[in-house]
Amino acid sequence: MDYLQFSQLSSSTKEYLEEVEKGKSYVIIRGGKPIAKVIPFKEPIQSKKAIQGWKREVKTVTLRSGADSSEYIRAERDER
Repeated sequence: MDYLQFSQLSSSTKEYLEEVEKGKSYVIIRGGKPIAKVIPFKEPIQSKKAIQGWKREVKTVTLRSGADSSEYIRAERDER
């Protein structure tokens, strides 16, 4: 893992993120202190239907007629 000044990242973001996509990791330094790690995102492939990147399947919620959405949320959180 390489160290990278925040100002370097700001001026060449595209180039550094391309390196991250290839597998490289960075510790971002600002004011002489580490503030963040930038690491490649790796998600296991679940199936051919799996959507890569930020897109994901979303659970569809169907409420009973007259039901309140907060009731559903409490049930999902086991807060009844």
